[in-house]
Amino acid sequence: MPLIYEILAMLKLLLLVLFSAASLQAITTHGQPYDYLQYVLQWPNTKCVKARCIPGIQKTEFTTHGLWPTNLSKILTCNSASKFSSTMLQNDATLVSKLKTSWPNLEQRVAQGKDNDMWFWAMEYEKHGTCAKFSSQNTYLSKACDLWEENKIKDIFAKHKIIPRNATYKDVLLTNAIQMETRSSPLLLCHRVNGGDLLWEVVLCYDDTAKKRMNCSDQSARQTNCGTDIYYKFINNNNNNNKGITCS
Repeated sequence: MPLIYEILAMLKLLLLVLFSAASLQAITTHGQPYDYLQYVLQWPNTKCVKARCIPGIQKTEFTTHGLWPTNLSKILTCNSASKFSSTMLQNDATLVSKLKTSWPNLEQRVAQGKDNDMWFWAMEYEKHGTCAKFSSQNTYLSKACDLWEENKIKDIFAKHKIIPRNATYKDVLLTNAIQMETRSSPLLLCHRVNGGDLLWEVVLCYDDTAKKRMNCSDQSARQTNCGTDIYYKFINNNNNNNKGITCS
């Protein structure tokens, strides 16, 4: 009898291990390993200098660019066969509303008549979200919305008396303001125009499930391309033309 009990216990343990492995595979989708997540916010004014934006797009708040699984050496591009489901997302009207505020598509890249936002979310999910450790497409998108709510960069800057203006700020001033409020070091990325660095992106780093903040300075996948003097400003670029844009 003790031998039977021992065999049953071993079978129970084996089933538990198999179930745990299957569950983990479901969560990690396609099992591509990565070290951390980059949550990337962009300043629309600079984005619309770099690219042709949708006419009349709101450019007064930082918006989400993406939530990207990243190794120490590079940002991952997922090789998953999973596809974005617009139906699944549309069934959650609250999430769609949050995404349109926090993660709108800025670029005019989709044929007229199509949903620019839905195209953008599909591209980001298929390229980055399918190899992230979230249980579903909507969970991944919802997490990005939560991170946007937690990281209102414009408000953080304003709290430290940093407002858009036609003069530069020192890079350490911008970085320290974010670090003081988030208790983690960010990464700043810029776009250079006429010899001046325009603040383009703020990168915040998290662990692989976006539950714990990390210092971006401890990672090596991306490095700042900003100089010590950075413009954080509103830009009249409604014509989406770099000519005539000045940093003075």
